[in-house]
Amino acid sequence: MKQRDDWHLTEALDYEHGRADPFAAAVRATRMPMVITDPAQTDNPIVFCNEAFQTLSGYDRSEIIGRNCRFLQGPGTDREQVAKVRQAIDAQTDIAVDLLNYRKDGSAFWNALYLSPVRNDAGKVVFFFAS
Repeated sequence: MKQRDDWHLTEALDYEHGRADPFAAAVRATRMPMVITDPAQTDNPIVFCNEAFQTLSGYDRSEIIGRNCRFLQGPGTDREQVAKVRQAIDAQTDIAVDLLNYRKDGSAFWNALYLSPVRNDAGKVVFFFAS
């Protein structure tokens, strides 16, 4: 997937649908950190992140795109919770967990993670959405 910023991605959605898309508007306006990962690629890398995610994590988009979300983990991250997330990804199911994650500057934050598979019309998981 070509690397794009929030604005260009949502402009593409607007163009695709021929009108202002409510999803695109929400992505632009939300303060809720969001990422999308691609399980078809090796290590399920992040292929999209919004500005709110960059602000929360302290990383620039160029440092985020192409990496697995585990780069936010650190010494205090509960490995049992991480294993539950891995199991949900493998089972292609939703999960909600609280994880202690770390910003670029090393400071910790609690991540109330909600992860959900995104399926195509055939029911195949094509992305995972996390907020």
